[in-house]
Amino acid sequence: MNGKLPVELLVILVVGTFILVILLTYSRVLGQKIENASEIVGPGQEIRIFPELFPEYISLRIDGPTIVGGSNSYGWYAGGYAVYHDPGASVPLEFTINILPQRDLVIDGNRIKLVVNTDLSSPNFVGEIGQISYPIRITGGESKEVPITLTVAPYWKGTLVLGAYVYDAEKQQRISSQAWSVETPIYFRVKCNVTLYSGTNYGGSSLTLESDAPNLTEYSGPCNGNWNDCARSIAVPRWCGVIIYEHVGFKGASTRLCDSVADLSSYGSEHWNDVISSVKVESLPGISPRITLYQDMNFKGEKLLLTQSVSNLESIAGPCKPWPWASSTWNDCVSSIEVYPEDSGLVRVYVAANYGGGELQVCTQLPDLRNEKAPCEVYSSEWYSEVICDWNQKISSIKIDKSYTCYPCT
Repeated sequence: MNGKLPVELLVILVVGTFILVILLTYSRVLGQKIENASEIVGPGQEIRIFPELFPEYISLRIDGPTIVGGSNSYGWYAGGYAVYHDPGASVPLEFTINILPQRDLVIDGNRIKLVVNTDLSSPNFVGEIGQISYPIRITGGESKEVPITLTVAPYWKGTLVLGAYVYDAEKQQRISSQAWSVETPIYFRVKCNVTLYSGTNYGGSSLTLESDAPNLTEYSGPCNGNWNDCARSIAVPRWCGVIIYEHVGFKGASTRLCDSVADLSSYGSEHWNDVISSVKVESLPGISPRITLYQDMNFKGEKLLLTQSVSNLESIAGPCKPWPWASSTWNDCVSSIEVYPEDSGLVRVYVAANYGGGELQVCTQLPDLRNEKAPCEVYSSEWYSEVICDWNQKISSIKIDKSYTCYPCT
C-alpha cells in the first residue's frame, strides 16, 4: 500500500457519513415531535400524534345529496337536481360524511371536532347546516358514516358543494384530509298538478297531470275513449304553468296558461276547447320574488334587499343625496336591479313616489338601467341642460306583484 485509501473505501466513507448526518437530523426532529406530543394514541383515545407529519392520518369522503322526507322528490334537470317541494317550504338535503382513521378516534366536538362548511357553493349558500351528534367513536381501520342535513332556503338556486375535515382545536390545526362533495346544481320547483276537465267550469270528467303529456290519446278518457281534443276547462295552480298544444308531440298552435281557465272556448283567438292534444307542465320556485337594488351598474356598490312594496324610497336611508345638505336615501339612487328567482313574480318600478309617473316592469336581472327606456326628463341648471330618457337613478317607488307568478317575461 502507498498510504492512500482505495477509491472504493473513500466512497463508502463519504456516503456513510452523509447517511449518518441525515439520520441524526431526522432523529432530532422526530424527538422534538414526540416531546411536543401531549399524549400517545391508545384504544379509544383521540388522535394526537404527529399531525404535522401525517395530515392524511384520517381520510374523509362525502356522499349525497339525497332528499329527506316523503313530501319532497327530485329528478334530473338541466345537468343537476330539480327538487320538487311544497310552495314556500325549505328543503332538507342529506349528505353522508364517511370517516376512516388509521387509529381509534373520538371526535368529541370540543377538543377535536368535525368542521362542515359550504365555502365552494355558488352563489353563497342560503340555509342552515344541521347539528352533528357527538361524541363520534370510530375504531381504527374501520369507516364511520356521519349524516349531516342541509336545510336549503326555497329561493336559493345554484351549485351546492359541501366540505368537511377534522380539526384539533387545542393545536389549532387540521388533522385529516379535506373532503368535498360533488358539485351539484340544485333547482327548486313546486310540485304541480294541472287538471283537464271535459266540461266547462271545471265540470265533467277530469285528468290530472303531474308531468308532460306528449300524446293525450294515450290517456283513457270520455272522448272516443281518450283525452285527445276533449278538454273544455283547465285548472292551473299558483306557481305552475302549462303550455297547451293543438297536435300531439307538442306541435301545432300553442299557448301558455298562467292561471285556470273555466271556459276554453272563450280563451284566445284560437278558441281552445276540444282541440288540446298535448300538454307541457311547468313549475316555478314557489316563493315570492326578492328584489335587490344596487347603487352602481353591474350589481355593484351599496345594495338594498326588498321583499315588500315601497311607496317612497325617500323613506329608506341610503347612499344618495339630491344635494349636499339633504339626507341620504335610496330615492333616485338605483343603477341596476336583480329579481330573484327569475320569473317568480313581477316587479313594477315607478318614476314618482306612491307608484306614480312612468312604470317599468321587471322580472329578471337588469345590470344597467341606462339601457332601459323611460319617460324623458329635462335636467337644467345655470350652466347646462340635459335630456335623460333612461331609468338610471330615476326610481322612487317599487311595487312587488306577488300574484303575477307565471312567466311574466314572455
